[in-house]
Amino acid sequence: MKRRWIIHVIFWCSSWLFQCYGQSAAIDSLKHLLRNPALTDTLAIIYRIELAYQINYAKTDTAYVLATDALRLAQQKKYTKGIARAYHALGYIHSWQGNEIKALDSYLKSIPLFETVNDKRGLSVSYSGIAKIYEQQQQINQALKYYQKAYALAVESNFKSEIAQQLGNIGVIYNQYYHRPDTALTLLKRAIQGSDGSNNQWTHTFLLENMGYTYYAKKQYTQAIQIFSQALAHSHQYNQRLNQASVHKALALTFRDQGDLPQSMRHALTAMDIAREIKDNNLIRGCAFLLSTLYERTRNFEKALMYQRIGENAKEQIYNTEKTRILNNTQTKYDLENQQRAIALLNKEKLLQNQELEQKTFERNASIIGSILITIIAGLFYLNFRHQQRNNTLLTEKTNEIASQKEQLLTLNATKDKLFSIVSHDIRSPLNSMEATLLLLEEGSLSSEELAIILPELRKKVHTTSDLLANILQWARSQMEGIITQSEPILVWEVACEQINSFQSAAQEKNITITNLIAPGATVFADRNMVALILRNLISNAIKFTPQGGRVTLQAEMQQSHLVISVQDTGKGMTHEQKSRLFDMKTHFSTHGTANEAGTGLGLLLCKEFAEKNNGSIWVESEPNRGSRFFISLPAA
Repeated sequence: MKRRWIIHVIFWCSSWLFQCYGQSAAIDSLKHLLRNPALTDTLAIIYRIELAYQINYAKTDTAYVLATDALRLAQQKKYTKGIARAYHALGYIHSWQGNEIKALDSYLKSIPLFETVNDKRGLSVSYSGIAKIYEQQQQINQALKYYQKAYALAVESNFKSEIAQQLGNIGVIYNQYYHRPDTALTLLKRAIQGSDGSNNQWTHTFLLENMGYTYYAKKQYTQAIQIFSQALAHSHQYNQRLNQASVHKALALTFRDQGDLPQSMRHALTAMDIAREIKDNNLIRGCAFLLSTLYERTRNFEKALMYQRIGENAKEQIYNTEKTRILNNTQTKYDLENQQRAIALLNKEKLLQNQELEQKTFERNASIIGSILITIIAGLFYLNFRHQQRNNTLLTEKTNEIASQKEQLLTLNATKDKLFSIVSHDIRSPLNSMEATLLLLEEGSLSSEELAIILPELRKKVHTTSDLLANILQWARSQMEGIITQSEPILVWEVACEQINSFQSAAQEKNITITNLIAPGATVFADRNMVALILRNLISNAIKFTPQGGRVTLQAEMQQSHLVISVQDTGKGMTHEQKSRLFDMKTHFSTHGTANEAGTGLGLLLCKEFAEKNNGSIWVESEPNRGSRFFISLPAA
């Protein structure tokens, strides 16, 4: 995904200046221009922004300093177009660094400024940048909406290169996500007709490659090979190493599916060499797994295993990078919200100070007038009294509002700290344990008897850590408003059966009976995935805290306009204090199950949040040693 995003943005970043130069020549020219002592402020701002675009690939920190400095100068000179372009540059740099929240914030700040100066090209590329962020976040409908807005502006102003680029972006959406290759092919052909392949080097290669993938999706392999070959020739012409690797991989896939294994092997090995050269883990992973399957087909199992390991290693590096990106985006979102709240508090305090100043001015004037016009002093004092009452009332209201917002800010910080505490302790600890076990295995320090004892515990740790990570990622996406509730009529019995089936092995290990007494016709109007997550967490907890030979029972009954679903167990139960802390992020806790199963308590917080997102609620009834019964109330369909 990031590889295609890079190709999308390069053409615009170099088009404002120096289209006729190579990248190195453009950088040298910009540095020379910036050293000119007679340089005007406006040109100094423009050259800083252009240099930030040019050097971002090699020196992203320097690019950020240049763009920030350009923004400061533009704001000092009240140069609106420069401010807009500086914000766009910062959005582009943040996107490159993987900080999608800051990138989106910068792009959104640039849009009203571009509208003020009627810069249609700036608006078009800003909308395109926003679309790319939504595409990376898998919000495809939103991405398509902004690509279409960018395309409409490009057509309105007859920006031929942007028209071709946005048609290509929309075509990729239809092929990769909507699985409509015929529509995608029509759009990509129109885009290629508008791209001459010289001024828009990366765009033209990008369009050819994705046209090849549309033929590949239609299983028209001869046409796909022909188009991929054109893309490869174009990428060699302009020394686009990233594109060369990608197209070689595409040819390898096509020849493999066509049954030509030698040709497939040749292209896959070439793609792997280039991917290693440019250190692109996504391409390394894809090429390694492809080579593993090819060597397996030729019965060269040693090399198949070698490339399988290379692919797994690249996959792990990608996973670690993605995990860091999600945590960074979560942290950034909290920071931005804190900044916005702090600004709002400062504005409110400034308003109160102004009101107090106005009140003092009014009182002083009233005293002066009273000394001159004694006959009306009583009326003035009366008016002043009423005015002061209103101000005091408003002051009290504003003070209460500020106190409430401060409390919300403290809660938000506590939530953030709790989340990162969970990530730091409850993921790192089991991973360290698993790493130590695997090291012992690798060194051959464990006997077969010891291995038989350790393996079940190791499997439980992996399962628990996987569930925890899934819950954390779901919670983070929910807090970042990346999850949109898609309500529809749902058969609760069907969803419950699916979740029960997924826990049968865990229940059998503890000889626990799970009974589904929900009526087959019971229906709610809610998001199916969220209801499934709620039931999955509640069933998992019921099994966790129920001893050997116990029971877990699912029931549902109508109460007015809502269906109340319950998950009841015969487990250890909870005290009143434990129940009161169960759904509070600041005080929530976790205990081990009857078979020493670990947990974090985060699953129940997700259940509460998702129930409320679907206009429902969740609560619990429990007593020590008498089991627990969780209730979820959702709107009936």
